[in-house]
Amino acid sequence: MKNKCICKFDRAAKFFPKKAVKHNSKCGKSAPDYESILWRTFSKYIRLNSANSQGAVQCYTCGVYKHWKDVDAGHYIKRECHATKFDERNVKPQCKKCNRFMGGNQDEFAIHLIKDYGPGILEELHQLKNSYFKFTDKWLKEKIDEYKTKTVVGK
Repeated sequence: MKNKCICKFDRAAKFFPKKAVKHNSKCGKSAPDYESILWRTFSKYIRLNSANSQGAVQCYTCGVYKHWKDVDAGHYIKRECHATKFDERNVKPQCKKCNRFMGGNQDEFAIHLIKDYGPGILEELHQLKNSYFKFTDKWLKEKIDEYKTKTVVGK
């Protein structure tokens, strides 16, 4: 029987089974997946930042109000694109219906982006989409700290 490593990564794996951990050869267990940690922190910031004092947030695309915990952080340019995944202009609070069942409600999303940022925003995001961007652990850790601070200070 192999020795079991008991470390903080075991606890993380319990709460975030597939997304929160990556294999690490040091202890045979897992190290943090900083991209997943940043996504949870960033998503919370996006939703909380738009919430009112009662915790309600308006869906960016359809306008329905829901509690910030009951909405998604939806993307105009899909999150598979690293260059825009954590761009605050590209990520807005969306109800689950718009984000998951209506494919992000892209037409309404575009209309609201143009209202908020001007007519050049769609082209700018699409140019970013086509650029190469690779996450580094250093960049991810800095962003985690930035959005943890913004979340605490902001709300």
